[in-house]
Amino acid sequence: NTLSGLQRGISLSDQYYSGINANFGADNGVTVTGGSISGNDVGLFTNDAYVTGLNVSGVGFAGNNIQFEGSSSDLPGVLANNTFDATAVDTNIGDTIFGDLQTAVGAASANDTLDVAGTFVTNGQVDINKNLTIAGLSGARATITSSTDQIGGNAANAWILVDPNVTFNLSNVVIDGSGHAIYQALRNEGNSTIDNVDF
Repeated sequence: NTLSGLQRGISLSDQYYSGINANFGADNGVTVTGGSISGNDVGLFTNDAYVTGLNVSGVGFAGNNIQFEGSSSDLPGVLANNTFDATAVDTNIGDTIFGDLQTAVGAASANDTLDVAGTFVTNGQVDINKNLTIAGLSGARATITSSTDQIGGNAANAWILVDPNVTFNLSNVVIDGSGHAIYQALRNEGNSTIDNVDF
């Protein structure tokens, strides 16, 4: 089973659902197994006011702006028992797995940390406009790629732009512009610390 091209691949809220093997039971909660959820705005959304005992396993998440949005208590199991093309988890929130880096950066608050893994494909500029840390998980560095050329010497043309007066920390990632003309991979107009990053 595949769900793709939707606003929400699966929405579990107030007993309304659609999608891949979603079963409700009074004692065992909700189980979603197998298949793939891809190309959606939100892959899997749960409202923990209505959904308890969530068990998601064997699902392939790919190309969703938000892979999973729900309860912080459900997130570790969802992350551990499924496959993802890319994940960004805001450690200060802990209830959302982002699949799109620009969406994750936009949703983050000042001074948050995004733990990233997998391969992100950006579309245009990634604007770091608040104090932020993006850190690849230890053991396997995340890769950030581009789907577009970034040509020119101005701030507006930089692939990753760190705005003035912003503190940005980037670690354990690969910035890979292969196949595209990238004049400025990272333009720092603030205060940036770059550690264990390959360009």
